[in-house]
Amino acid sequence: MSSIFTAKALRSVPWMLSAKAVSFVVYFFVSIMIVKALSPEDYGVLALSKNFGQYLIIFCALGLNTCILRYLPEIELEKNYSSIKAFLCRSLFCQFTSWLICISFIYLIKAQVFQYLSTSSDYLLFLVFVWILAWVVKNTVTDSLTALFEAKTVAMIAVLQSALVFMAILWVCSQEEIHIEYILFAEFAALGITTLCGLFRLRKCLQKPSIKNGISIAGRRVIKLASPVWFNGLLRSLMLQYTEVFVLAYCFMPAVAGFYELGYSLPLLAITFIPMALQTLFSSAFAEAYQRDKKLLPKMVNSMFKVLILLSAPLAATGFLFSEALVGKLYGEDMQQAGSVAKYFSLIHVLPLISMPLSMAVTTLEKNSRTVGLLILQVIVNISLDIILIPTYGLNGAVAAVFMTFVLTIPIRLSVIRRLIGGIWFPFKFFLKIILTVSFLSFMCSLLPSRTSLWAEFALATLFIASNFVILWRLNLLDPLLEIINKKSSK
Repeated sequence: MSSIFTAKALRSVPWMLSAKAVSFVVYFFVSIMIVKALSPEDYGVLALSKNFGQYLIIFCALGLNTCILRYLPEIELEKNYSSIKAFLCRSLFCQFTSWLICISFIYLIKAQVFQYLSTSSDYLLFLVFVWILAWVVKNTVTDSLTALFEAKTVAMIAVLQSALVFMAILWVCSQEEIHIEYILFAEFAALGITTLCGLFRLRKCLQKPSIKNGISIAGRRVIKLASPVWFNGLLRSLMLQYTEVFVLAYCFMPAVAGFYELGYSLPLLAITFIPMALQTLFSSAFAEAYQRDKKLLPKMVNSMFKVLILLSAPLAATGFLFSEALVGKLYGEDMQQAGSVAKYFSLIHVLPLISMPLSMAVTTLEKNSRTVGLLILQVIVNISLDIILIPTYGLNGAVAAVFMTFVLTIPIRLSVIRRLIGGIWFPFKFFLKIILTVSFLSFMCSLLPSRTSLWAEFALATLFIASNFVILWRLNLLDPLLEIINKKSSK
């Protein structure tokens, strides 16, 4: 891998992983505090409000964050920092305009929104609006720093945000009377402070002198990439989570949507927090390496597949074995239904990771517009399954809809992607070795007697993960990860 990606990109990996690990641990404890402080009904309203806001964040971003990750390394190679500043200013202006249009429309239909969210708080709606704007700006700033390989800064910002959120939520939950609005305001305050820190560092990075007549990215090229990325993001988010949450809230009470959201999000963070940390970094690394040598694309995709397999397989097995018991013990019996959802999503969340390296390759080749039809097909299949399964089977129907959507559509997706980028380059033999090893250890662990103590459950889960990596190391299967670590140590 070291011969493919630059040392600057590989040195960024430990910083990104460390920050994501800290963020995951903080979110884990914050979620426990929030769930225990709120009733299941109030938590359901909070989950609906945040899911509603998260979808609007994708809408307001306009796909420009992907353009930042794709084009900033290309411009930075020419040392044209004035073009980078102009590009970022135009991006923020477009996103702010989109946000204004979006909140204006939502405000006009606020009566229907209040009815759906089972609330009538204008203050809650206002906080959701400013929370969305804070996330849009923060994502633009951190993605810009990531594209410039300022991984240490991005990691420090993430850790600072996690610390601020933890302290703010801890204070909110210590009050006698707790409102959903207080929780959103605490998160907004943490976002605002960390965004200002990121802006300060980004301004420092862009104060370097520019080379005259350097490269600039044409607006037509940006629109050609941003439009399909934006549309794909909206469709992909609907397919993976939001349709189930919205349909569950419509068919049942907000509390049921809250069970699903918690059961969905916990394993998502545990299994994908490292892959998602790598996604933004390696999106820029792909673009930089491809700009240097266009023949490197197959090796980049293959290497990324190996890293994702190594990182996700042991965590998925751990989640399947332990998440149901841990959710019940940590969050209380009221949230036990979320544990059943988390158990199966521990495995389901691994499935979409197959698309991550391929999506990076498609973005690098700027062929995203040719994948829109695939997402439309997936959303149609997903919504159809939701309508058929959720009213009858509830939470189980929502889980089944996500799994069946992937199974029914992935062969078509892989066939189309193969034609677009010239291959899949999936390391099947490597994958088979990892899966057989992890499956054997999972079977051995399942034979152990049940645990009644929370700490015994945690200790066994930790031992299980450690055993996986030790065995994989002894079988010489950890080389893709060790190469990154060695590259960092040598520098």
